[in-house]
This record gives sequence, structure tokens and C-alpha cells, in this order.
Amino acid sequence: MPRTSTSPLDSAAVGAAIRQARIATGITQTALGERLDVTAAYVHKLEAGRGNPTIGMLARVARALDAELVVDFPLRRKAPTERAYGLLSR
Repeated sequence: MPRTSTSPLDSAAVGAAIRQARIATGITQTALGERLDVTAAYVHKLEAGRGNPTIGMLARVARALDAELVVDFPLRRKAPTERAYGLLSR
């Protein structure tokens, strides 16, 4: 399967949303990594916008943070939004 590319803006927006939700939940990168069965270094990579997580991984992150995964495809009639992805805390 070919690797998919990602824009730095999208990766940064996803990473920022993960970090914000993790901090709001009050857990460390290590604790989130344990919930996801990944390393804290991988969580850091995601939060720094240097990862390209699958939709499945994003869903796991949302569940681990007791959040809802929201994917938004805004119409480009207006200026595109910088926030294409988000995690909403419950």
C-alpha cells in the first residue's frame, strides 16, 4: 500500500488537538501511551505534528481520552479552516 503524504498544517492541527485533549484530561504522554499500547515517544511525535496516524489510531486516541473524534471537510467557498480535525472532550 502506498504511503500517504500529509501537510505540515494538518499534522500540526491534529497534534495540537491531541495535546490539548490530553492535557484537559490530566494525563501524561506516558499514561496516554500506555492506554494506546504505544510509547510515550510516539505520543510526543503525534503531538509535535511529526506523525501521520491512521483513522483507526485517531479513534483509539479519542477513546483513550474519553473524547469524540470529529472530522470536518469544510467547503472551500470561504477561506479554508486551519482546524480540519479535532477531539471534543465529553
